[in-house]
Amino acid sequence: MQLSLKPLVLLASVLQFASAAALPRDEVSALACNVNSIQRDLWVENGMSRWRTVFSSSGVDPSTYCQFWHSENCGHNIQCGWDSGVDVGRWRVDASFPRGPAGDDSYWKCIDKTRRLWMQKYGCTTG
Repeated sequence: MQLSLKPLVLLASVLQFASAAALPRDEVSALACNVNSIQRDLWVENGMSRWRTVFSSSGVDPSTYCQFWHSENCGHNIQCGWDSGVDVGRWRVDASFPRGPAGDDSYWKCIDKTRRLWMQKYGCTTG
């Protein structure tokens, strides 16, 4: 009986390839997912500063960003969604904050925190 090494070599090659180190799931997600948000506009409405933030994403539904503004109680009268008005063709969130340095600081903390939470939940990068 003659034993052929070809099947054994082929099997060893397949096993070696299959056991090659794959990227961890969160790194794979980060490679395929990118999120961005930026302050777009500011106006006064009902005695409060009304901030507009525009945002975009690839690899994750952009509407998921809205949940973080609500769950973190970022501002008052939060309106989030697809804009068919001033910023046609963009996702946006509008929220009101008290006027002055304290309200401005609250807004900037919210934009930073909501972006970080969005990235963490979906394993995304930004930029």
